[in-house]
Amino acid sequence: MYCLSNFVACTDLYFDLQNQCVLMKKCVFTFIFFACSSVAFSQMFKFGGRAGVSLSNMSLPHISSGQLTISPVGVVKLGFRGGFFARAQLPLNGLFTIPVYIQPEILFSSTFANFRVRNRSVEKVVSETYNRIDIPVMIGLKFELFREVRVELGPIVSILLSQTNRLSEFNITQDFNTAIGYQTGIGIDLVDTIAIDAKYEATLSTYRFTHNASLINNPFGGINMMTSFILSIGYFF
Repeated sequence: MYCLSNFVACTDLYFDLQNQCVLMKKCVFTFIFFACSSVAFSQMFKFGGRAGVSLSNMSLPHISSGQLTISPVGVVKLGFRGGFFARAQLPLNGLFTIPVYIQPEILFSSTFANFRVRNRSVEKVVSETYNRIDIPVMIGLKFELFREVRVELGPIVSILLSQTNRLSEFNITQDFNTAIGYQTGIGIDLVDTIAIDAKYEATLSTYRFTHNASLINNPFGGINMMTSFILSIGYFF
């Protein structure tokens, strides 16, 4: 009887150890699976922050209404932009020998423009500041040279958040709508976490200038074109 009880106890212990080994193996395999998946995902998808400067020029036709005239002053202005971006490699290896990626961004930007306003005998140059949210979506190609060099192109949507409206000194209000355009540029990844980009941007938007309440129902306006050269540096988290 004593031997039988010892045999049963040993058998239970054996099966307990076997079950623990099976559970441990499952845990190890699960850990390896998620570790490999995380490495693969990190190679396919990256997320980070970006900051940079821009040189912008606003192209605006000569505008007049009665004795009031508004014309842009063609001075390139320095601006700032910064925000977040992500990069995901597209699964197109079977179609292209060169890696293809998509890079959406959401950025806050401040740009500036100068206007020359003449009302009767009074003439003054007014500087305006425009704060926007820029949302470019870039499609790019990566080339393995001395470093990872990129060429990219894509559309951009710019949404105006606020403006200084210093033209109100002349009883002028302005309304710049959402702008659409494109960006193109080149970039280089110095290391796995640092990306430097140089881009050219061109956006188009409709605008309206309104002078005094009597002209609110009869505004004058047209098409505004903003071109920018952007240099930025990004860091992948």
